[in-house]
Amino acid sequence: MNNLKRLKQDLVAAKKALKAGADEGVTDEEFDALEAKVEELNASIAKEEDRLRRVEALSGGDEVDTQSEEPKITKIEDAWQKDPSLGYSRPGVFLEDVMQAEMQGKVSPQLKFLAAAGSDEHSTLSNTYGGFLIPEAFRPEVLSVPVEADPTAGRVMQIPMASDVVNIPARTDKNHTSSVSGGLTVGRTTETQAPSSSRMALENVKLEATALMGLSYASEQLLERSAVSFIALLERGFSDEFASKMLDEKINGTGAGSPVGILNAAATISVAKEGGQAADTINGTNLVNMRQRAWRYGNSIWIANHDTYPQLNSAHISLTNDDVPVFVPGNGVDVPDTLLGRPIFFSEYASTLGDLGDIMLCDWSQYLWGTLGGGSIQSAESMHVRFVNHERTFKFYTYNTGAPWWKSALTPKNSSTTLSPFVVLAERA
Repeated sequence: MNNLKRLKQDLVAAKKALKAGADEGVTDEEFDALEAKVEELNASIAKEEDRLRRVEALSGGDEVDTQSEEPKITKIEDAWQKDPSLGYSRPGVFLEDVMQAEMQGKVSPQLKFLAAAGSDEHSTLSNTYGGFLIPEAFRPEVLSVPVEADPTAGRVMQIPMASDVVNIPARTDKNHTSSVSGGLTVGRTTETQAPSSSRMALENVKLEATALMGLSYASEQLLERSAVSFIALLERGFSDEFASKMLDEKINGTGAGSPVGILNAAATISVAKEGGQAADTINGTNLVNMRQRAWRYGNSIWIANHDTYPQLNSAHISLTNDDVPVFVPGNGVDVPDTLLGRPIFFSEYASTLGDLGDIMLCDWSQYLWGTLGGGSIQSAESMHVRFVNHERTFKFYTYNTGAPWWKSALTPKNSSTTLSPFVVLAERA
């Protein structure tokens, strides 16, 4: 049975069900669903008839009988040469032809050409020699731009959360003028002298996980007839969106129902530009000054916007007899770009050249990333939410949060110049 005849039989059955539903007094929702099925079949029949007319045109005007069991196509060579789909309107029609050939031995003229491609004979069933080729117009993959890699991945401090809110005690030890441990002290004593007592100050670090969600609708017709797995396509797309959003929030998050990004963190140090420095520039002195303020520089990485590359490539330190470049290009494979000896990653999530956050120097081990429920992306689908629209609902979600645990920059013992794991260059307007 060809596809058009099957569709017409389905339409007759759907109309009978619609009439029976009206006579039996079904609910409005059930009646709407039956009516939608009739409209869908009418549209499918119109599309199939249009496909057959196009095949007729491509085959040089040969007659195509839309009422017969099999379309009469006598010049399929012309259709194959002019139409990459070989006259098939969608992959589902092609697959139906293949199944009929396998189960009933009925091979359409289109399949005869596909079965013979690459061989020297037209056989009815040629599974031994590879079966039927897929028309070149129907490709199973979808081209896409990969999401930018997260340079913080594996560097942040992971905090598994058993509930929405987790409180973590921390030492108040960001002033080293008298103690490096939040108030505890030690001292030399004589044989009979008692040591001075001291106490340690603590503060609370609070993490509160919130939901990061994505929602999408797809028609049942699309899910049934898509040339690719539409569900897999949605999963890949939302996976990229989640990764993109979380990296953006680690840098730019406001903390209002979302992670706190380093640009909005209380402990982040903003290094001022040089006097008279031109707008939208970065020089060697800026970078040296950022390096000066970095706490535990050996564990830090640089992140910068792609726009900064020309400025960084020419940045240097002026010495008596020579200029020393501070940026060393890598090869893009196994040797990373470095800046003042530490890796640098270029990211679209950093601010544009000249704005606060166009280049950052961070020790991400001081950034807490809390995950509830294992941190994986969960998914769910429902056919009931938009049942009368003949659509299915897809939901993707995860629960997490993040923030630097430092509440202030660190004051060293013998300097008033503060240090921090998070250092950025101030705006140069």
